[in-house]
Amino acid sequence: MTTEAYHRSKTITLTDPDTITELLQDAIEQTVNNAFTYQRNGSAWLIDRVLKLDLLTATYQPLAGSYYIPLPKKLAVKKAIINVQNKDDKCFAWSVLAALYPRNSDAQLVTYYKPHLNTLKLTGMKFPVRTRQIPLFERMNNGLAVNVFAYDDKDGVYPLHITKNRKADKVINLMLIDNGRHQHYCLIKNLDRLLSDRTKHHGRMYHCSFCLHGYCTKKGLEDHMPYCQDHGAQRIELPTEDDKWFSFNNIQRSLQVPYVIYAGEFTGTK
Repeated sequence: MTTEAYHRSKTITLTDPDTITELLQDAIEQTVNNAFTYQRNGSAWLIDRVLKLDLLTATYQPLAGSYYIPLPKKLAVKKAIINVQNKDDKCFAWSVLAALYPRNSDAQLVTYYKPHLNTLKLTGMKFPVRTRQIPLFERMNNGLAVNVFAYDDKDGVYPLHITKNRKADKVINLMLIDNGRHQHYCLIKNLDRLLSDRTKHHGRMYHCSFCLHGYCTKKGLEDHMPYCQDHGAQRIELPTEDDKWFSFNNIQRSLQVPYVIYAGEFTGTK
């Protein structure tokens, strides 16, 4: 019996040309290990030959926040976001300080946060801050963790970067908005209020930061989180009337097996 198996490595982000050899070697090792795992799980399959090797590349364009952008109307009316009106590239720092030093009025004015700028450790941070720099910020500022969400008119709010720091004393939620030319960080002061229009429930909802699913009770969210956090940030795209069918066209990639067993459970009455 023969078959064609497909193995691949994970997507790699390359930001330093000097590390390309090391990263390519890691990708090769991942692919070889996948092939060995396939052999062990498939009743002693043997590799006969390699038919082809594809190396796919794309330009990496990381997101970064800079100077003030007005909020989209759908976000502004919810009164759940503080949009600091900065004229520099430090909107990330000003938004974090807005969370650490909250104000009851004029919270959008950057002048209130400038005296506190030296309380943050920003050594090595480049402004405007890109999302890949956030783990560095968290390591330097022990006790702080940062989540980043994004927004577009089609899908609404969705998670962009979710922290891996599960032991932080304070988790700060930021919104990265885009006007087509540049991006800008804002502080989400109340994530549950921001997402309140996703259901018809009239009481308070508790939302998962990974999938944004809402729960009517805090315990419901606590029971859900251990399962959801293993999958990281998720962006759910629902089908439309014009695009609602899924199909499998790569028949040549399916595996031939000698037996197939289908099992089900009958719960009705004869």
